[in-house]
Amino acid sequence: MPTTIQIRMALLTAALAAGPAGAAAGRAPESLEPFLDYHCYECHDDASRKGDLDLTGLA
Repeated sequence: MPTTIQIRMALLTAALAAGPAGAAAGRAPESLEPFLDYHCYECHDDASRKGDLDLTGLA
């Protein structure tokens, strides 16, 4: 059974892949920004890079 974080990551991946055709490459849609801010950036910012993952380029 998938964990909550696996489900969230799957939804995030699907949303990024299904973004609008004219969207800038490598950027998260504005509707995802609150989600990323609340759940991801604290540990995966340019300073922390937990798991060697920096998501600040999506902002």
